[in-house]
Amino acid sequence: MASFPRSVWLLVAATTVESTGRFMVVPYLSLYMNRAGVALGHLGLVLGAAPVASVLFGAGGGHLADRWGRKPVQILGVATSGLALLGFAFVGANVYALGLLNFLNGMTRTFYRPATNAALADLCPAEKRSEAYALNRIALNAAFGWGPLLGVAIFSAAPKAGFIIAGTLNLLVGLFIALAVPESSAGREQPAPEAT
Repeated sequence: MASFPRSVWLLVAATTVESTGRFMVVPYLSLYMNRAGVALGHLGLVLGAAPVASVLFGAGGGHLADRWGRKPVQILGVATSGLALLGFAFVGANVYALGLLNFLNGMTRTFYRPATNAALADLCPAEKRSEAYALNRIALNAAFGWGPLLGVAIFSAAPKAGFIIAGTLNLLVGLFIALAVPESSAGREQPAPEAT
């Protein structure tokens, strides 16, 4: 464990918390919309908005991370996701608003994750890179396991609380990245060499 730079562990911790918040909402949103009386067909459209956004913007996050830097894109992705998750708590059964928020949530995932992988590559020695990616993937998979369980447990106690908790977690991750995770010079587009 000591062989990894501190920045790698900071990024893995950020992924753990960010992914927990996102995955909490996966079952939670379905239960919430069902209780609010959203028809099954509309429920499917709302849930499908996130994967559609992921496909449409799949390459965008990596491009932005190269152009603007890793940290700005990570912060943009996780903070926008946090606001979208908070928004779920306040739009009721409005299918259009729910669909838009879930679209934003899917889109911002394609910003955060490629920028995080690029940051791991920048901040980790080449010989440890594969292991660093594996650690980050383990964090993601762990959150996929416990996030939905937390979401369902919270839903049974307070139906809107999961959105507020998940959104707050993602906003805190954005603040954490801004304050604690270093940016690398490789995270910005380098000028083209001059012709000779």
